[in-house]
Amino acid sequence: MPGTRTGAAVSYTQVLAVVVHAGVVLAVGRLIAPPLVLARETTASATTVGAWFPSLDEASPVARFLGSLDLFTLWWAVVLGMGVAVLSGQRARTCAAWVLSVYVGMALIAAAVMATA
Repeated sequence: MPGTRTGAAVSYTQVLAVVVHAGVVLAVGRLIAPPLVLARETTASATTVGAWFPSLDEASPVARFLGSLDLFTLWWAVVLGMGVAVLSGQRARTCAAWVLSVYVGMALIAAAVMATA
């Protein structure tokens, strides 16, 4: 089993517990999104960062990038990073930044692909 910086072994159940507890944030987001979509009377997701900037042109790369960032997924990434930090003995800020950067990087790639298509 991989060890932490302190030398303690991390078990599968500990990793599973972190992932499942972080997944609760995604479940809450999926419960909150449908009423918001119904209230806004649109099929666009109400939990994206792009929803905060309605004046942006929907076809612009910036709007597509912001539209691909979901608030609850950002929150999930921070919670997952903090859990990984606890298990690995690293700083929570560093681990959360790594998980967030992977998510934002994938959103940036998706926005670039949508802009070129």
